[in-house]
Amino acid sequence: MKYTHITVLGNIPIEYDMKTPAKLGDVIASGICNKTVKFKYAVTNNELELQNMINFSHYKDTMLLTNTGLYKKYFFFDNVDYLPIFGDVASVGLDFSELSNQNLALLLAIWSDADRIFLCGYDIEDLDEREILIKVMTNHPTTHFYFCRKPNINKIKLFDHLKNVKVFDYPEFKTYGKN
Repeated sequence: MKYTHITVLGNIPIEYDMKTPAKLGDVIASGICNKTVKFKYAVTNNELELQNMINFSHYKDTMLLTNTGLYKKYFFFDNVDYLPIFGDVASVGLDFSELSNQNLALLLAIWSDADRIFLCGYDIEDLDEREILIKVMTNHPTTHFYFCRKPNINKIKLFDHLKNVKVFDYPEFKTYGKN
């Protein structure tokens, strides 16, 4: 199934009502996320986090995606599956085992062939995370990325060189969701 909008919840906890992203399309959680909306997918590379997700009732109807090593240990749970092979990992010189949950969630959203990907709570303070994000965005010029953040008068110039990236404040995101 081809999705048109997917929201990726990054590693940073955010104070935002997730009803707008849930109305626009599927939501992918990076690891454990305590939001009231249901997630289509939750992604983790961490065994303890996967165990907590399995035992947390909020993730009962969520597909939990992980690496093949963890999948082999937890395949007997109906909602645990392994992540697909992402072409981006090799093409931008990344090591799958070293990718963070939010990077894996981003790659899953791209793999789902979504036209628009909204990034909420995505950690760009970490320089490695930022570098990977920019590489992946550059590698997908036809996908529209929306970096959503708290309202701030200071503009992010980090993505100015990328024509397929727009920075949204949360109120703009909410307005976009109503249209």
